[in-house]
Amino acid sequence: MAHMTFYSKDPISLPAETLSDGLEEVPEFITFTVDISGSMGYRRGSLEALSGSRLDYAYRTLSSILRTLRPIDYFSVVLFDNSFYTVLGIERGGETLFSISNGSYLPEKDHSFLATPRNVSSLMNCLYAFTQVGGTEAISALKASMRIRPPASVRITRKPVLI
Repeated sequence: MAHMTFYSKDPISLPAETLSDGLEEVPEFITFTVDISGSMGYRRGSLEALSGSRLDYAYRTLSSILRTLRPIDYFSVVLFDNSFYTVLGIERGGETLFSISNGSYLPEKDHSFLATPRNVSSLMNCLYAFTQVGGTEAISALKASMRIRPPASVRITRKPVLI
């Protein structure tokens, strides 16, 4: 049977003995592919123009899901409109600085990040500052998101999410 994870705004409580049966915690690797096209309702302008748009709701959904992940889990993000954009990160002083690549550029290095509260917050600040808006071409973005590899040193289950 396939393993499925459901995300909810209401946390699920498990008895302590369920969590301490000696089972190995396996990190998850979730690749998010996010539609930022013009159909998401945002037109270039201020952050106030973003408020209440479908893109704002997509970003809020992404943030909510990321905040449910454990600090041992990894994530990657690819955005798309009529092109795709990969979220890149550079480690500096224990902090990840995020940026967003040009559409067709997908380096051969892993672009997965630990789901720490600091990384999630930094990522969301980066996304809200990105204002690219165009048509809709999801296929190249979905292919790109599946080419992003989890860290080689960790056995991970991959879960793709389209928002």
